[in-house]
Amino acid sequence: MPDSTESPSPTQESSEGTENSAAAAEAEFFDWVVTYKIPRLPQRPASPRSAARGWIEKHGPQLQAEYQTWLAGPQRDSTGHSGTPPPPRLPPPTEEAPDDRLRRYQALWQNPVCRSGIRKAIDDNPDWNLTIGPDGPQEKPDDNPEPSSS
Repeated sequence: MPDSTESPSPTQESSEGTENSAAAAEAEFFDWVVTYKIPRLPQRPASPRSAARGWIEKHGPQLQAEYQTWLAGPQRDSTGHSGTPPPPRLPPPTEEAPDDRLRRYQALWQNPVCRSGIRKAIDDNPDWNLTIGPDGPQEKPDDNPEPSSS
């Protein structure tokens, strides 16, 4: 009968260590797909983790090659992890109509947290012809009122 206090043989220990490191590498690869590849899909999937599993099954070798290139890239720091993924590309800003801007700032003025930002935006953009009045943002009054014809 074998002794139950006997330690595992060195070959058993090394195979367990290899399995653990392979599992960790697989988990890191999966996390990379979820973090860097899934957000680039044209439509956000309902379950990014499920989409990643399916994508790895379908395009595993190609994704693995991209991952290896990423691992060797300069964007990684000394700990082996990159910071945050690059932000998604936003569409170019659209020009806002002056009346829409005024209405938006008047609505935002109701939230006291927004007021300092609104003041700064109005101060930084004199061409908007806006000022802060007693009730919030408003159009600047004309400096040269036309004489009334009475």
